[in-house]
Amino acid sequence: MSQRTASWTGIGLVAALWLLFSLLGLGLSLVLSLAAPLASVRNGAPVTLGGMSLLSLLLAGGLLYMAWGALHDRPSSAWFPAKTWLWLAGLALLTLVLGFLTPARWQTTWLFVPIHAGQIVFTALALMAVAATAAGPASPTRRQWSLTLSWGTLSTLPAIFLELFAGMTTLILLATFMALLPDGRATLEAWAKQMEALQATGTIDPAVIQEWLRSPYILGTLAFMLGLVTPVLEELIKALPVALLTRQERGASLTHAYLWGLACGAGFAMLEGIGNGGSSLGTASGGWLTGVLSRVPASAMHMLTSGLIGLGWAYAWRRKYGRLALAYLLAMGFHGLWNLMAVMLMGGTAFIGTSVTPGLPEGVSLFALLVLGSQALSALLLVPLLPLALRRLDPLSQPSAAELPDERLADEPGESAGAMAL
Repeated sequence: MSQRTASWTGIGLVAALWLLFSLLGLGLSLVLSLAAPLASVRNGAPVTLGGMSLLSLLLAGGLLYMAWGALHDRPSSAWFPAKTWLWLAGLALLTLVLGFLTPARWQTTWLFVPIHAGQIVFTALALMAVAATAAGPASPTRRQWSLTLSWGTLSTLPAIFLELFAGMTTLILLATFMALLPDGRATLEAWAKQMEALQATGTIDPAVIQEWLRSPYILGTLAFMLGLVTPVLEELIKALPVALLTRQERGASLTHAYLWGLACGAGFAMLEGIGNGGSSLGTASGGWLTGVLSRVPASAMHMLTSGLIGLGWAYAWRRKYGRLALAYLLAMGFHGLWNLMAVMLMGGTAFIGTSVTPGLPEGVSLFALLVLGSQALSALLLVPLLPLALRRLDPLSQPSAAELPDERLADEPGESAGAMAL
């Protein structure tokens, strides 16, 4: 069995298992949705699970189809849709309007799954399609898009596991430290009672959340986890396939590598967005709208940072290893600053009206909001504009060099890998 056949057989098996688990998740979400009390307690958990399962079902099915085509030596052409992004943007707008018009009590029903998931997925795909259109014939193939997009979605699982492990370790260290403080034990006991109330009722008083956010220990822990641990772990995991793709295609163009990474970030952002956006399900329609709209710049942020890492890997195979390190630092720094500003915004808002220094919380919140806004605008602009610049800067990104034949894995040392079809 050749290396190419073995690789695509393995990918096909993974896709088949993923498809099976997606179907199980979709069925479970339907069962949970029929249990009205559970749906209300979990604040739309069936819709969130259903949206994640539906996304996984579509991606797994697409990946399985791509693997089947590769195993049967079917060619895979570059994907650079001229107007597809307009259709996707229109669908995103349609689902947004439908979601806003849907009564809050219906948002926890299974019928809301395509609206909730569709708004987030269509938005991310529209951004990806704009970047692909900007790349033109220098865009990756359909198989490469499918693989990188699928990996980005699957990479949320190890990322969540590692973040939970890091979070639990941090909380244990925090509790140990606070137990040594004079009033630390009393504070820990108060927090424990509040958590018990949350577990018993499924809801929590907003005043309690504001109280937690005014604690320097909690704010410091959030800043450490979200500003440092989360971006490091996520950026290390999201764009891993780009390292393999650039290894196989030793002369990978900068445009290819950037878009491979961008697709990984899009897949990650879609699944994360369905989960995070689900926190506002069952609230007022305006609450859901705010939640899903916040995922638009977040999706662009994830796509940009992964795209930068993709560029770094392209440079690494040109023996410019310093640029790979710089790409990781830029991606983690941009992501970390994004999360840190979000923590600062929450903390500043929590102190409004209670600070001994009037105006300081408002100033901190405004500063964080301005930085976040600048980052969001930068990400939304750079995602589609970078491919245009890369096509002009890199000779390998020119259409004549990018119109490659069907990608194949190298079977012998020194044989051209031809983009590997991955």
